[in-house]
Amino acid sequence: MTDYYPYLGLAYLLLEQQATAQEIWLFWLLQSESSQDLIMLLKKEIIRNLDGWQFGQAKLIYLQWLELEEIAGDEEIENYALTAINSCLQEVQEAINRREYTLAEDFYLRILSWREQLAYIWHDLGYLYYIINRLTESFTCLA
Repeated sequence: MTDYYPYLGLAYLLLEQQATAQEIWLFWLLQSESSQDLIMLLKKEIIRNLDGWQFGQAKLIYLQWLELEEIAGDEEIENYALTAINSCLQEVQEAINRREYTLAEDFYLRILSWREQLAYIWHDLGYLYYIINRLTESFTCLA
């Protein structure tokens, strides 16, 4: 039964209940000999969420993982995220070509949930809003 505690904590984390997630993990870690199992689980979940373009969930897990690892960042995960973003951007372009602008917008917003500072994504999203005549949002993105 104790093997489910890491997943239960993960579920609470994804519900944005970080304190509850940490309490569950702490309880589990007190019964465990090592935190490596939890760290490996979180890293696996980060990658799984990046693969599924669930950038917001991946970021929640990533931030918690960084805290557990007591590091500022991880080049491997960051590179994996860039690969996932590039893959997602290819789908954005295909959605735009099919005139599925709502889908393209959703993908842009997902990417921004991983890294808000990506200026080229804000620019592209602003241009998308311009194309579909949502000028106020376009201006906000480009400002």
